[in-house]
Amino acid sequence: MVWPCEPLSPAGTGTQAVHYALNLSATRLGVTLPRHVHHTANWSASCFLMSLRDPAGRLESGMRYELLYPQYVRPRLKKFGSVTQLVRSLQNASRQAQKMLDTSRRKVIPWDDGSFFLTEQNFYLDRLPPEANVLFVCEHNLRHDLQLAMQDAHWDDSLPAAFKRRSSASAHQRTNSTLTPEDANYVRRLFAKDTALVCKECGILCDV
Repeated sequence: MVWPCEPLSPAGTGTQAVHYALNLSATRLGVTLPRHVHHTANWSASCFLMSLRDPAGRLESGMRYELLYPQYVRPRLKKFGSVTQLVRSLQNASRQAQKMLDTSRRKVIPWDDGSFFLTEQNFYLDRLPPEANVLFVCEHNLRHDLQLAMQDAHWDDSLPAAFKRRSSASAHQRTNSTLTPEDANYVRRLFAKDTALVCKECGILCDV
């Protein structure tokens, strides 16, 4: 038996939490849940489950992840030192920062340049069949939305540490992964289509 809705996993939108929660039901029902990956899915499915997040929050989460796990082989955001420096580099049309953004927006292969934390959320929707049914989970209200999506599921509070990036980060890591309100709005405008999608489906960021 296969899970009825194919999970889509834009990095930094709470996809690990979604996958973890779905597994709670899948295991009990004897359902095979697709592996949690950011770059691919069964694009021919008729039903999809996708989490959405404020683009600024995604970027903060991505920077925090790379600061927390510098030993991983993809320290592409971390090379800017902080999320503020990355935003400043984009604002100043830095060639290095612009290349990072351009190679990330529609990234499909893990070892390609760029970061999945900057891959457009809309890019996942662009790859779906026109008739596909998409169920959205809003990251800012993730627990409540997951309970609605899986009303028979048991929510396990012992979530993996990956879901606790802010609480497990040092003060230095939190500072270097936090945007000012002005920079956050710049990122939202940089990802205007994603911001509009979050506004439409989650009812936030509509005044950006």
